[in-house]
Amino acid sequence: MCNLNTLETGNLPLLLENRIMAQYLQYCINRTRTIYAERNRLKMKDFYFRMLTRVRYGVGISSKIADFAKEMGGSKIFVIADKILLETDTLQGVFESFEKAGMEYELFTDIVPEPPVKVVDEVSSVMRRVGCNLCVAIGGGSTIDTAKAVCMLQTHEGSVKDYLFGGTKTVTKPCVPLICIPTTAGTGAEVTAASVIDDTENQVKLSVTHENLIPDLALLDPSLQTSLPTFVTAATGMDALTHAIESYTTLNANPVGDAYALQAMRLSGENLRTAVSDGSNIEARGNMTVASFLAGASLLNCGVSVVHGIAQSIGGIAHVPHGLANALILPYAMEINYVGIWRNSRTSQPAWEKRQRVFLCGMPQGKRSKRSSTWKTISAFQESFPKSV
Repeated sequence: MCNLNTLETGNLPLLLENRIMAQYLQYCINRTRTIYAERNRLKMKDFYFRMLTRVRYGVGISSKIADFAKEMGGSKIFVIADKILLETDTLQGVFESFEKAGMEYELFTDIVPEPPVKVVDEVSSVMRRVGCNLCVAIGGGSTIDTAKAVCMLQTHEGSVKDYLFGGTKTVTKPCVPLICIPTTAGTGAEVTAASVIDDTENQVKLSVTHENLIPDLALLDPSLQTSLPTFVTAATGMDALTHAIESYTTLNANPVGDAYALQAMRLSGENLRTAVSDGSNIEARGNMTVASFLAGASLLNCGVSVVHGIAQSIGGIAHVPHGLANALILPYAMEINYVGIWRNSRTSQPAWEKRQRVFLCGMPQGKRSKRSSTWKTISAFQESFPKSV
């Protein structure tokens, strides 16, 4: 079992010995120190909001995958899926859809969590060898991140390591078309521009980030998530909630991103506990699926902050699941930002109280000042979420 104390006394010092991670952590800390004052200095500033992925939601919509692949010009499909899905009926509808349409497909399932450079390069070579012109990713964030990088490498030379942050190459061409079918509600990778890769040689997790990596189509099918284990549901749900909270409070936040983030927080608050305790509840699963997408869209446009900076560093060294790392760090980051949160609020007291109910994820709070309601929110995360995952 991984906990914050273990990370602090055990593996975190190793981060300081890693030059890249030390520089990145310092960048995150410096950015966080000025985030609230700078954001609230201007009432409105220029912003750019993009939503390049077409999104379709529906129970069972994944069984129509062949229709969408045809619309996108797919003739031979490369399916990247979590191996564990072969033990369930999750992929059956996808296979039947392709077979009924007479479409040829190749299946690759040797995917590992937190995809390392070596695996991504190997999958890319397989796809290039079989000659597919469209990719379908079915699984969690690791599967989708693998697929993004693989689609990029079909049109670019070299290893994925060359394109990671600080690498020698950049993405310059369109990628092979990609359809994503997430089977977890958390990463929002089905609509984002980043592919997080584990550079095991240097013990660091870095990203390939470019607009061309954004998937073309996301099929949100909550029926694929009803058998998701409790721990995975909790951890990925906290990932989505962290995306929403951090993107709402970043320097790059904007009114459109705020709308996505706040709705994601509301849906997470009202449904995450139910999804964890009763995985068969299709309504809760559906709402969390949408929350994950909304938080991902907000993250795409507004970014994240110190929680993700530290969590990604922990993942590279200690190989802690990303959602768990976020859940462990989030309340402490909120505590550090405590004064900035309530002092620089851009909202009136009534609006603030309504917003805090969103942050509190459905927990009653009564009538409180901005200061006290902010602290209650932080305390709620410290007492509840890290323990729940």
